[in-house]
Amino acid sequence: TTDMGGGTEGCFFRAYVDGTAYLNGESAYYEAKKGDAMITLKNLPEGTHTVRLVKATGYVLANTIFRSVSFDGTVAETAPEAKKLLLEFIGDSICCGWGVIGNHKGAYTDQDATMAYPYLVADAMNADLSVVALSGQGLTVGNPGIFAGYRYASPNRSMKSEYGFERRADYSIINIGTNDCAYGLSAADFEVKLKELIAMVREKNGADCRIILVGGMMKTEYNNTLDRVVQELGRADAGYYVYIADRAVGGNHPTAAEHKGYAGQLSEMLDAIERGN
Repeated sequence: TTDMGGGTEGCFFRAYVDGTAYLNGESAYYEAKKGDAMITLKNLPEGTHTVRLVKATGYVLANTIFRSVSFDGTVAETAPEAKKLLLEFIGDSICCGWGVIGNHKGAYTDQDATMAYPYLVADAMNADLSVVALSGQGLTVGNPGIFAGYRYASPNRSMKSEYGFERRADYSIINIGTNDCAYGLSAADFEVKLKELIAMVREKNGADCRIILVGGMMKTEYNNTLDRVVQELGRADAGYYVYIADRAVGGNHPTAAEHKGYAGQLSEMLDAIERGN
């Protein structure tokens, strides 16, 4: 069931069978309009398969409730094992893949989270992925705002049920502030709120969670602040890192090529940390 939220068009999903995109005819997407929709994967070859259904359209444009699943066959008694790493990404429309398809209008036909750098990094690192990204949100702007978006299990439905964090993230990659900057938040005030968010992340995920602050993908005003905060908190010795990207062309949301570039650089950074370099 899909509620358009701030959108009026629909919601896209991508399906993967045994790690490979499973096409809907000639399209990469399975589309769900407002209301109830059935997504059917047809003609799978006989055998054992792992199936994933990934929502490609962001929270702001389409809120979706997963009602049920059925199989023509049997389901394994045990779930696949969790991967070694859990990567958590906290951010805004950039993490959602807003504008990644190319026309920068922000419509659901222009957005695909599976083409955005968080999804690409997790794929490259063979890691499980958690994305807390709300288009238009920041540390001080947006509804409900990134603090509520991070804290609650589903802030669009309940501001009472907190997320449990039963599995803690090994890395939390924070790319937030573009919308705060657009609304004129000073670097000093941004720093105060960023430290509050970092403290919440460490509280929920524990002291072993390594935190990477990301800047520069659209705005550059807070880049020096990010570096100073990481230095103040103890840098790598304390599990804090910074990654400053090249600003997206024209100040727009990053293109598909730019997301791939960011993903490659971040994956190399994470791999080096994992190897102790």
